[in-house]
Amino acid sequence: MQISVISSSQRSDSQSLRVSRYIAERIESVGSQAEVHDLHALALTTDIEQAWDSHAAQPVVDRLQACDGAVFVTPEWAGMPSPALLNLLLHIGESLAHKPVLLVGVSAGRGGAYPIAALRSIGYKNTKYVMIPEHLIFRSVNDLLHEGEPSGKEDLFMRRRTDHAVAELLIYAKGLASIRAELPETPREFRFGM
Repeated sequence: MQISVISSSQRSDSQSLRVSRYIAERIESVGSQAEVHDLHALALTTDIEQAWDSHAAQPVVDRLQACDGAVFVTPEWAGMPSPALLNLLLHIGESLAHKPVLLVGVSAGRGGAYPIAALRSIGYKNTKYVMIPEHLIFRSVNDLLHEGEPSGKEDLFMRRRTDHAVAELLIYAKGLASIRAELPETPREFRFGM
């Protein structure tokens, strides 16, 4: 299985990128492949006309097309998902169609739930990706996932919960691959959701 991990913070060397790398390591620890895409480094345009015509996102779109599933890692910005992630969704078309996505929230405090709720209600209509029921929220992220042994009960819990979520994602990826193989091609007039 090949999984794309999208780190959607707009800051360099962010906590979201650190969490993304940790999740990628856990995916690889069970024999699958993972690739982290840092949206800060990609710096996509927010101009909607350029978004449709730009080829800046093409390398990520190609990787999403080739992968079996994805992880969206987003910080909470004023109770919303990262604008960089929402912008990416304008670029990806159906490259993740009928592929599973694990949603991951990141917060320096006790937040992180609102971006998950928002992503569960938007984004997938025209892209057609499938959000798995499991999700993760790394609250007080500065205290979690550092090198070495877990720093406490919450750190140990999140490490174990991450392994569980990764296992679910990979099972969905395997199952949806056979479903994608049997799905009829979507007629052009039906490509946008209702």
